[in-house]
Amino acid sequence: MSRRMVDLLPSSLTGDPGMLAAAEMLDQEFDRVDALIPFAAPWQCLDKQTEPMLSFMAAGCAVDVWEPTWSDEKKREVLRGAKRLHRKKGTAQAVKDGLESMGFRARHINWPEYGGDPFKFKVEVGVLDQPVTDAVKASVNQSITNNKAGRSHPDQVDVHFRTEGALEIGGGFTFGRVVEILPYKEEYVDPVGEVALGGAVAFYRTVNIGAYDGGE
Repeated sequence: MSRRMVDLLPSSLTGDPGMLAAAEMLDQEFDRVDALIPFAAPWQCLDKQTEPMLSFMAAGCAVDVWEPTWSDEKKREVLRGAKRLHRKKGTAQAVKDGLESMGFRARHINWPEYGGDPFKFKVEVGVLDQPVTDAVKASVNQSITNNKAGRSHPDQVDVHFRTEGALEIGGGFTFGRVVEILPYKEEYVDPVGEVALGGAVAFYRTVNIGAYDGGE
């Protein structure tokens, strides 16, 4: 419980030993009932279930393939898909879903797609991040047998290791300008401007002054 009865008592009653004892007894009883809820409604509290309750639930809904060595999370995932799987047994989708509920990647190929005999099929199974052991192959074959139609039989079952991940691609760009500074070098300068012509004229006369000779 998120709130305790002891915490809900008004201040006028918190000093009463009898009321405190009664509130504590109620808290204990509520805790006991709360602990029984997953067992009273197991499917509504599937995320809280652990062993041996998970195996009991698997037997109750006739799960076809069940491995005691599976993790609790994987067992819960198989149980989630069990009821849905039973409604479509005998179909290609049931074969695919049955394998995927066990944590595999599956592809069902019907006989018209590869030119096989009528009512034959192939299955490609990808086992994610774990070795492909004889036990894994046996589980795959058992799941296919339990979910296929009675008249259908596999031509080929390909079980292979598979890993998945994200491919990340990155890049970068650099923008700039290269400035080259060289030693100073005198270059030819082409003068540009107007050309002006000028001239002058001078007028003058010559006067000769000689010595006086006393003549008339």
